[in-house]
Amino acid sequence: MNEFMSDGLNVGCGDGYAVDKCRGIVNKMVGMDYSSMGIEKANEVHKYLVHQGKAEFIIGDLLEFQPGLFGKYDAVISERCLCNLATEVKQKKALTLISEYLKPDGIAFISEPSLQGYNAVDQVRSEFGLEPIKRHWHNLLINEKIFTENETLREQERYTFGVYTLLSRLFYALYIFPQEPEFNSDMNKLSAILCKQIMTKSGYKDIPSQHALYILRRIS
Repeated sequence: MNEFMSDGLNVGCGDGYAVDKCRGIVNKMVGMDYSSMGIEKANEVHKYLVHQGKAEFIIGDLLEFQPGLFGKYDAVISERCLCNLATEVKQKKALTLISEYLKPDGIAFISEPSLQGYNAVDQVRSEFGLEPIKRHWHNLLINEKIFTENETLREQERYTFGVYTLLSRLFYALYIFPQEPEFNSDMNKLSAILCKQIMTKSGYKDIPSQHALYILRRIS
């Protein structure tokens, strides 16, 4: 996305790690998180941007409407936030509120672990005798139908991370079998670098991937 945006909202911002990534396309970034400790750290880490008026961090729950944030933003960013909600009903509610925080024609960037993606990766792994990937008990994988069912957001693009998945979850796993792969291994780091250079989209979208980046635009 090359267009410059005047303001953005990062829901579930934690310590504000996404702020630096967006500085080139957003004039001001507002971070919201229900954790007071996360907001305190974000304010400390990015105090120079806060003092310049280029960043602001506030305590807020994505499942509770925040009147002061309504209809203000060109973009809303959510990274592994929806998957931490306990039910699909809550995920749908959060997605609706994300759309409410967008200006007309605003864009939502949502990166989440996908239920369909995990199932596809497990299917490929099973063909090589590998066990299904362990799923974190505290995450509820996103059923991608919640994006198509939303009435105010329309999917514009969908990126996957199939190159990373192929190298780290299949080739690496087979190479060291029966040992268990290590998350911080050099192979995983190399896979991430290659994936960044060959960001999977269009013709590569059929490569199974556990995670996906959804770009949705507000249509009403």
